[in-house]
Amino acid sequence: MNCLIVGASAGLGRALSEQAARLGHNVLLVASDSRDLAAMATSLQLEHGVKARYVSCRFGSFPKEEAAVISAAQEFGAVELVLYPIGLAEENDTGFLGESAVLRLLRVNFLSQVNLTTALWPTLLKSKRAAVVGFGSIAAVRGRSRNVVYAAAKRALDSYFESLRHLAVGTNIRVHFYYLGYLDTQQTFGKALPLPRASPERLAGFVLDHLDSNSGPVFYPWFWRLISQGLRCLPWFLYRRLKV
Repeated sequence: MNCLIVGASAGLGRALSEQAARLGHNVLLVASDSRDLAAMATSLQLEHGVKARYVSCRFGSFPKEEAAVISAAQEFGAVELVLYPIGLAEENDTGFLGESAVLRLLRVNFLSQVNLTTALWPTLLKSKRAAVVGFGSIAAVRGRSRNVVYAAAKRALDSYFESLRHLAVGTNIRVHFYYLGYLDTQQTFGKALPLPRASPERLAGFVLDHLDSNSGPVFYPWFWRLISQGLRCLPWFLYRRLKV
């Protein structure tokens, strides 16, 4: 398969890129650091014998940045698998960010994925086997006093992927969405967390092994489903006391 991986150079994105290449899939890598991407593409191509290309993109000024990705995807070949391990959070995202910061969070965590999927959908429909995979966060289960705009964008992404899954009924496209808890990445390194971190490598393997499944949204690791259901059912007078 020809894979487009948006947010490819770190954490889950890097793990997905490496696992996809290991399985023999051609990879088009999208991230912000061109030097890192160039090294990754060369390494994957030499080690696994696949076609590996890259696009340096920050999604800070779409549609210009997205147009570059779409153009690269057309040159790369018919994309059959789209993976979105992309995300951006701000430490001071407590509900009072300036407009430029809010737009940046919305662009990275939601709008860029909507625009790219819209552009790629006709190509995916022509493929015999295609999949689109999005990644949300348990931070978006309920509104909270931290990561306010980030959580709102991820909740919008959740709704968008549910709509995509509905639109894909009767087609060759599988749509998957993952609610993620803590991952063992740079973002969580050195932090004291109440629950264990999941391995990006194991998650990447799970995602690529289940591309043909038709299940609903997946919580990863599984215990976050129970936590999420508990938070959703918690009455407001109790929920508001939580420091989440």
